[in-house]
Amino acid sequence: MKQRSLEPRGVGLIGGLAVGATVYYYRHIVAACQQRGFAPRLMIAHADLERVLPMIANAERAPLADYLAGYVTDFKSANLAFAAVSAVAPHICNTELLNQSALPIIGLLEVTRHELERLGLQRVTLFGNRMSMETQLFGGLPDVEIVLPTPDEITLIHDTYSAIARAGCATDQQTAALRDLAHRICSRDNVQAVVLAGTDLSVVFDETNTDFPSVDCAKLHVQAIVERLAAGISS
Repeated sequence: MKQRSLEPRGVGLIGGLAVGATVYYYRHIVAACQQRGFAPRLMIAHADLERVLPMIANAERAPLADYLAGYVTDFKSANLAFAAVSAVAPHICNTELLNQSALPIIGLLEVTRHELERLGLQRVTLFGNRMSMETQLFGGLPDVEIVLPTPDEITLIHDTYSAIARAGCATDQQTAALRDLAHRICSRDNVQAVVLAGTDLSVVFDETNTDFPSVDCAKLHVQAIVERLAAGISS
């Protein structure tokens, strides 16, 4: 009888930040793995959004990293091979978390930066929550010129994004408003693409309704996680 390998396998997702974002990751990781002919080994930890949000809002990077690192330690105890945070905003503590993580982490900022480099994009704008936009995706795109929307536009994007996140879906009016704004900014500011820097925007925009140049952070993150899972299966 073939013994089960004791080598670490699979991914631990820090979820709950928010639930809709976690569901997006779970659904798309499983679907992509099924298309490749295997079932992923996957564990989800539910982090406390109400505890995390104030730390994000106050840029408390070290306490946030400490909190998230505890879940990564649990993943290591479960013999998982790597971890990922299934939301954009908690990546504000990306550097601090990487420095103390018990496992390798597939980071959203890194995969987004690599995709922009691959596409040769050098001038982009950001759609997401206010902190993601105003911190220029937490400084995670140092070699890219980021043209921010105007203050009024940032407020509109943030408020619309927050409403979508709370509802778990977008109305036709919300989708149209964001799409029209994306076209206006691309034309007015001569940007090459809109970086969708919020997982709930991945729920709203897909191939059927995105008629502006875009780079979807969460979609790229999921793809990187699946690639790592597939590599573990074949090794």
